Amino acid sequence: MFSQFDLRMGYHQVGVSEESIPLTTFQTRYGLYEFPTLREQQLYAKFSKCHFWEKEVQCLGHAVSKQRIAVDPKKVVAVKEWKQPTNPSDVRIFLGLAGYYRRFIEKFPTIAVPMTMLTRKNVKFLWTDDYERALQELKQQLTTTLVLTIPVQREKLVVFTDASGTRLGCVLMQHQKIVSYVS
Repeated sequence: MFSQFDLRMGYHQVGVSEESIPLTTFQTRYGLYEFPTLREQQLYAKFSKCHFWEKEVQCLGHAVSKQRIAVDPKKVVAVKEWKQPTNPSDVRIFLGLAGYYRRFIEKFPTIAVPMTMLTRKNVKFLWTDDYERALQELKQQLTTTLVLTIPVQREKLVVFTDASGTRLGCVLMQHQKIVSYVS
């Protein structure tokens, strides 16, 4: 079971070690201040955004449960509805979203290479079939059931690797389930 809390002013409520408190010093017109540890502060949560005893929660673009991590279904919808890029900035935005979920996508760099070419300086933006294939492949990979297993501590992990003169890829697995892809 999971519980999720949305703390007001969350960045100001992150606990730090005692010796790190001086590193949080900031200046205002009233003087210098530093953030105290969480134990010394009262925490304020927005109750309407808190969830208690859930079997699955959405967090940072992921759906997390006891057995798995998957892409947040809202992100899947956004990817499905993504329009064809019309300029390098659009390509960068899409690749940023896709790159965030790269651990779910086998051979991500290989698929994304054609599109990254369009983001280079002094490259004329001309959308071709190669770019469209890359876009559709990434969209397909991002919108199919992408599920990674959560590794069990102290149990054996297996790494499968593949390398060439210019590329390296690996899959981390446990109990014949994928934990992560890395390229």
